[in-house]
Amino acid sequence: MIRLTPVTQSVSRRPALQLAAALTALPLALTACGGDATESGTDPTGTTASELTTVTFALGYLPVAGDNGFAYAMREGLFEEQGIKIKIVPFNGTATETLVASGQVDLGFGGGIQAGLTAFATDVPITSIFAAGQRDTTFIGALTSSGITEPADFVGKIYGGYGSPAEEAVLNTMIENDGGTGEVKQVALEVGATEALKADQVDLAVMYTDYAYDFDKAGVEYNRIYPQEFGVPDQEQFNVVAGNDWLDEHPDLAKGLVAALQEGYQVAIDDPAAANAALLAEFPELNANADQVAFVNEFNAKELWPNPDGLLVGTQDLDMWQENADWMAEHGLLADVDGDSLSTFDPTPFVTNEYLPES
Repeated sequence: MIRLTPVTQSVSRRPALQLAAALTALPLALTACGGDATESGTDPTGTTASELTTVTFALGYLPVAGDNGFAYAMREGLFEEQGIKIKIVPFNGTATETLVASGQVDLGFGGGIQAGLTAFATDVPITSIFAAGQRDTTFIGALTSSGITEPADFVGKIYGGYGSPAEEAVLNTMIENDGGTGEVKQVALEVGATEALKADQVDLAVMYTDYAYDFDKAGVEYNRIYPQEFGVPDQEQFNVVAGNDWLDEHPDLAKGLVAALQEGYQVAIDDPAAANAALLAEFPELNANADQVAFVNEFNAKELWPNPDGLLVGTQDLDMWQENADWMAEHGLLADVDGDSLSTFDPTPFVTNEYLPES
């Protein structure tokens, strides 16, 4: 079992919310302040503003490399071709699921399957309509010099993450499925994962592809251990959640928006350099990390965006959603609106592929 050590949390790059996209499912409150929407993107189609319908779209976090398909759709006028003018709502620390459910934005990038399930379990009026990322690329990293190569090696070591119950469940599942028994000490990181590992503050830590860039650039040898290889369900990322009322009122806009995203992320597969150029133009603050963007999206083009079954980019796997629901319920990570734990949960009313193009 995991032994938890409460530590004041101050994560350098990602708040606990971002971990919802990978390992953590956090409770969502419907009382939050929305950010100011900002108009963005160009209109190469020549469509006038009066012919477009404004749609508010929340980013799931600060702009990141994985927004390149979205940015391509923005810069190349793919949304305008569908009669849509996107107003981006910048990240303000509030989960997209919360913003959409409370009607503060029309739709946006959610926190992944587990964050979505946490919200759905409370019967919020939102639906997941698209998933750009087809798998979970988060991994547990450990320096090669540590001798940690598999989950059974976690026992007796110090794990650095976000101090969440979901991480505890992930690590326990991995250890048990690798035949290990015993305790891992979990601490909340006060510095970035790569810094903590290099400074020997922790033995293993939650990591993302951009962290791998830091290690590769510095020539640090490390091992990647993926949770889904040891009993933890895989999960989609960069999923788009929309308000049910908005979907009922604007089904054609929903289809158009999904079509634009689908085309944008197909370009992110076929021509990542073009998608990256759009990303850096749309979000110029990322230019300082252009090399990291290229590194991350070279990986994403091969491993994250393509559908493993050859289906359209953005197709959601309902079986994957159910597997995550079952796993979360088993580990006490799902609760209804009253806070009562759920032993089972059916996510199918909250997930649909009906807005994807037919071919």
